[in-house]
Amino acid sequence: DYKNPNRHLMLPENSRVAVNFTGPPAHSFKHKSENQETEIRNTTSAIIRAINQSNIKRVINISSIHIYTAIMDNVLSELTSLNNQNPYAQSHKNKEIQFNKTLKNDIQITNLRLVNVFGIPTDYKGDFDNLFINQIVKAQVNGDIYEIRNRKDTMRNFLTRDDFVTLLKKLILSKKFTKSGPLNLGGIDASICEIANYIIELLKTERNIQGGIRFLDQSKTSKNNFKFNCNLAVKNGLSPRNDLKKAILELYDFYNAQC
Repeated sequence: DYKNPNRHLMLPENSRVAVNFTGPPAHSFKHKSENQETEIRNTTSAIIRAINQSNIKRVINISSIHIYTAIMDNVLSELTSLNNQNPYAQSHKNKEIQFNKTLKNDIQITNLRLVNVFGIPTDYKGDFDNLFINQIVKAQVNGDIYEIRNRKDTMRNFLTRDDFVTLLKKLILSKKFTKSGPLNLGGIDASICEIANYIIELLKTERNIQGGIRFLDQSKTSKNNFKFNCNLAVKNGLSPRNDLKKAILELYDFYNAQC
């Protein structure tokens, strides 16, 4: 409850690091409203107010790759322009600004800009079923042909859930990040076509699945043909294992068990 003035009392007294996961799922912006933005802003304000009254000295705010302005063949680094006008992107950008401006000066803030994290859902209240790889795998379990609306050569970056959890833990414990600022965290750069075909071939070989995919847009040269630069994270020990095979097979087995 963001209206609770004593929210800071809910934080453990000996906590020194806070990780903020709050924020709406991307699909909710199909019906964006002013009330939704107000709710996000008020919730973030309440979290910051609680942190400012606590003993926390470091905050990791989960943000998104979507805040960047994607330009043809551009490399998205922490210095890339943040002029993306998409409502979901603007929401993450506003949340970053809110943390940067209203946290106490002695509290360090890392805005962790994530890519497409995928993997087994931790619960059924999250947004995992709307993730690209999750949707493809789930369709194969059901024996469906998954239709893809994106152009085949659209570039994305994919990070397994296991890598995200491991790297987030390392970041929390790391003493290398001593200044506030943004940080890109990602995994493998691949086109929509490459990752989709990899999934289909893997499941045919390992699980004898005869599903498939269909691209609705056969045109080439996507406007989102970018690369995601995570050099800062890698230089400071945050390198993913990128075990896509393990993650995809575990995801298939999870959805298969639900049938």
